[in-house]
Amino acid sequence: MNAKESKSSEGNPIYWESEKMYRRLIESVKSGVYMTDVKGRLFYVNEAFVRMLGFESKDNVIGLNLMQELFAKTEEKTAFIDQMKRTGFVKDFEFTSHRQDQSVIILSATSNHIRNEREEIIGFEGIVTDVTEKKNLEYELRLEKNKLEDILDFDEKISKIRDFDQLIDFIVHKTAHILEADKCSLMLEDGDKKELKIIGAVGLPQEMLESYRIPFGESIAGIVAQEQKPLLVRNIEYEKRFKRANRATYKSRSFMSVPIKLDKKLMGVMNVADKHPHLMQEVAFNETDLRIHCAIAREVAVA
Repeated sequence: MNAKESKSSEGNPIYWESEKMYRRLIESVKSGVYMTDVKGRLFYVNEAFVRMLGFESKDNVIGLNLMQELFAKTEEKTAFIDQMKRTGFVKDFEFTSHRQDQSVIILSATSNHIRNEREEIIGFEGIVTDVTEKKNLEYELRLEKNKLEDILDFDEKISKIRDFDQLIDFIVHKTAHILEADKCSLMLEDGDKKELKIIGAVGLPQEMLESYRIPFGESIAGIVAQEQKPLLVRNIEYEKRFKRANRATYKSRSFMSVPIKLDKKLMGVMNVADKHPHLMQEVAFNETDLRIHCAIAREVAVA
């Protein structure tokens, strides 16, 4: 379209109505839309972009640098820029970002250059979609598949280990791996003393393994031993009968403790704590984790 045609079009009421319809469409889509100058400074975003990154209004976004605001990881930003330089566009590029409240989100971007009439690059435009929920679901499904394979492997290997120390070491390390925990301990009843002692652990100080004793009914493991019921705590801050002082060696708020029983007779207690974070955020154990933990305890009882 030449300049004369462009001027004629702009004076046409249909042209302006179509422009308004286009703007309304852009503002109503759920994906974030952005446009920047050649230095990456944002000069247009839609409302979805603003909400996606947790800003209050467009005024808080316009003028900011796209690369600094979107990318939480330097290596992902570098890969994005390199691909734009090589091909002039990216499609479905997934990367980690931060909202204004510092919560982590996963975004997918499709972007290309903006060029003038002389084909010179004058900026960038693109669409970003929040795929955090989708990626979390994929992550959970992959974990469940891996856990099932690990449990089958656990059942097979535990029956073949004859050395007691090797067996205990395998149990605590494999349990920590399956349940994605930094800490795991296996405690057995110390004779008829109504006490628990640690016979194997991962992630705990050595001095604790040698001297730690818990009477039945005291502390978390002692209560589980006395009641002989599995315990799942998602957030200790909401558990009135437990205090953080009782678990000073743990760094997160969620943990599990389950009894080890054979023919209804208590043998000991297994504990796991400090689940690995996901997307740099603390994660709590859930009901599925508890069922897996109880299944492991049953295998340990007959080992």
